[in-house]
Amino acid sequence: MDYKFYHYTLEDFDDTGFGCSYRNIQTILSAFKKYYQDIEIPNIRKILEYFNKDYTNISNKKDLWIEPYHISQYLKNKFNINFNNTLYIINDNDINKILKTDIDVYLLNKSYNKSEFNELLTLFKNHFIKSKLPIVIDNGIYSYCIGKIDDTMVTIIDPHTTSNNNVIKTKKIDFIKTSFWMIYIPTNY
Repeated sequence: MDYKFYHYTLEDFDDTGFGCSYRNIQTILSAFKKYYQDIEIPNIRKILEYFNKDYTNISNKKDLWIEPYHISQYLKNKFNINFNNTLYIINDNDINKILKTDIDVYLLNKSYNKSEFNELLTLFKNHFIKSKLPIVIDNGIYSYCIGKIDDTMVTIIDPHTTSNNNVIKTKKIDFIKTSFWMIYIPTNY
């Protein structure tokens, strides 16, 4: 993973508390630029404007949150990156953690439950055999990129920091296995 990782407060913009998914878009585009196509990575203001032209006038920054489905739409519309949106569900109440997206967009593809975790893990590992683009996982509160994964460990690109030193974190696979996730997987690179 030798592309640029994006996190809160870059580009002289304080997006602490709401900008994680926007920063994940930039991280994915950084990998896309490094490995597939020379593009200009939009700054966070341009990405925010795509979703809400009046973003500077929104006082409740939580209203600016986006989820993996929105990431998929942006990357498809702007960069023609195809996608798979899916869910990993631990229990029925997890659906309530989807705040802004109609659940049907996630159910177009197979969703996974706790007993199917190994299937989901295989999906992730197969993705990284074919692609160098990160996967986005979002539990309704925090959004991360997965940069690498194996049977026991996952490398997380964490945008919830204001320092380059704390962006990459290696966690045990239970970090994914024991939580609900909305998931975005780029599929054509």
